[in-house]
Amino acid sequence: MNLLHLADLHLGKRVNGFDLLPDQRYILEQVLDLCTAHNVQAVALAGDIYDTALPPAAAVLLLDWFLTELAHRNIPVLAIAGNHDSAERLDYAAGLLSNQQVYLAGQFTSAPRRVILQDEFGELTFDLLPFVRPATVRHCLPDADIRDEDSAIAAALGPLPTVGERRVLIAHQMVLGGGSLPTCSGSESVAADVNVGTVQAVDAARFTGYLYTALGHIHRPQQVGCPTVRYAGSPLCYSLDESGAQKSAVLVHIGANGAEPELLPLRPLHAMRHLTGPLNQLTAADTVTDAEDYIWATLTDPTPQPDAMAMLRTAYPNAMRLDYRPQGAEILPADTAQSVRGKPFASLFEDFFTQMNGRPLTVAQLRELGRQLLNIAIVWFLTGLWHGASWNFVLWGVYYAALLLLEKTFLLQWLDRVPAVVGHIYTCLCFILGWVLFAITDFGKLGAYLGHMFSGAFFDSGAAYLLRSFWLVLVLAVIGCTSLPRQLWGRWEAGMKPAVSDGLRTVWMVLVLLVSVAFLVGDSYNPFLYFRF
Repeated sequence: MNLLHLADLHLGKRVNGFDLLPDQRYILEQVLDLCTAHNVQAVALAGDIYDTALPPAAAVLLLDWFLTELAHRNIPVLAIAGNHDSAERLDYAAGLLSNQQVYLAGQFTSAPRRVILQDEFGELTFDLLPFVRPATVRHCLPDADIRDEDSAIAAALGPLPTVGERRVLIAHQMVLGGGSLPTCSGSESVAADVNVGTVQAVDAARFTGYLYTALGHIHRPQQVGCPTVRYAGSPLCYSLDESGAQKSAVLVHIGANGAEPELLPLRPLHAMRHLTGPLNQLTAADTVTDAEDYIWATLTDPTPQPDAMAMLRTAYPNAMRLDYRPQGAEILPADTAQSVRGKPFASLFEDFFTQMNGRPLTVAQLRELGRQLLNIAIVWFLTGLWHGASWNFVLWGVYYAALLLLEKTFLLQWLDRVPAVVGHIYTCLCFILGWVLFAITDFGKLGAYLGHMFSGAFFDSGAAYLLRSFWLVLVLAVIGCTSLPRQLWGRWEAGMKPAVSDGLRTVWMVLVLLVSVAFLVGDSYNPFLYFRF
């Protein structure tokens, strides 16, 4: 059987405000031509068919057209829901569509949807596993031992193929090959949907026994561990960091006992390119080629050019992005976070200016930096005064201004080198002192309060009274500062339906709001600060 493996269509996607539906229609027409040219006998769509759970009508119509064209060619379609899709909506009319050889797997119930097709070697079984999270698998398989993403997928798959069994898996997950993560691009939006880290990933060894594993989720085409476990990648570039990337579909030749993938290049309607150079050079008539392409331009002019984007779009109407890296400016190192750790604010600012402009700060510009620090002091002085016509508020503002100035000049450099516990103690101490300055308007009482804080017995009868009166609040506060509530809720939530979980979260937030309002009403002798004006 010749299987065409596609993934991550993301129908309805927009990039930098540009509607890509015409581009997607163009690429799907190419896919249909490939099906004819290579005698494709089935098409696998490995998730993220739509870009959002609520796709625009035009995207739905485009998918309808594509599936109809495949049905007219008598080509079965095996499609699963990805993390961008609405599983429930994708399942709509799945029973009816299966009569047209369009097999959809939206929601996971207890096992992958199984579809059996015939080829010249006999039966070929397809396991359709939509995107699942561990909580979903726990709900569907309450007796399974599920600890993480890897064990969840193992439970969801069930028994692996036996020797001589011809089975193909279609899935949409983050998969590790040999302990290494796949190469990602900026368009995956992985952080919002699934952790890229190794804890929230599936080992490719889980797919042992399958003739071929058709994966979706990662937009760069690549194998994972072995040639028969592959990400097809997206058919189009969906982020500017993919500029110049060659997209493809995977033609899988499935035989009696194995599978051999072959990449079929796809040619976009508008290529995505990254251009670098001075504005005049990039827009010169003799240098402009393929003007309809999607362009990301990095200008190397020494200073920003007026109306640069407008000038760029006169040459390239589909210019998407414009940024600057003046000639001679350094490219920031990959370990930027480590390289700047511990540096004073003034040094960081000077280094950043030099890297971005290719020249150091002048004396006049250094004076401007000093003015910035002065502005911080003025702003915080006025912030304190704004809170009330009392000197304690002014002192509070000056106090925080001093802390910021000290941290930006040298204090953070020292704090970055000491153990983390010292930083925690420093933060707590600064906050407590700041709150005392804010809360006590009488300077005499303020001095006495500060004296009591740093003198006398650590524990006396007054402290004992407060402990007896508020011990429950103190215990709850200590527990709330730990990860224990989150861990307990996670275990409890794992056995719930998503609707129940969302409902309980809403009820909890409403209760917290009502309790907070009740405390404010009951504390009528001390009205809210801003009500005093």
